[in-house]
Amino acid sequence: QMENLAFRLAQEVGNRGISVDAVVAAANGGLPYATMFRDRLDEGGKILTIGMTGYDDQNRAMEGRKLLYSVPDEVSLKGKVVTVVDDINDQGKTEVAMKEAVNQRHPQQVIGISFFQRP
Repeated sequence: QMENLAFRLAQEVGNRGISVDAVVAAANGGLPYATMFRDRLDEGGKILTIGMTGYDDQNRAMEGRKLLYSVPDEVSLKGKVVTVVDDINDQGKTEVAMKEAVNQRHPQQVIGISFFQRP
């Protein structure tokens, strides 16, 4: 079922005429989904990860997301089309934070993909 969803998402991206240069996964939950998505693209490029948390040191939920690590400096995203992938979209905070981190690297376009939407 997940593989079919990955195929449909990749097909939708292709139908829109978008060629993806890099796939950035939210570690850890987004990584298997990013891999399935990238493997179904005609040209998916590299898989990179971004680590972040939504909890403080006392394990309390925070309003936003805290970046733990990002795409390595030696990896250029300038002028590239990048998808950011996560498993579940609760309120969109992780996607927004991932896009902000990726946008600091000056890509041409950043597309957010979540496999599931929590009601």
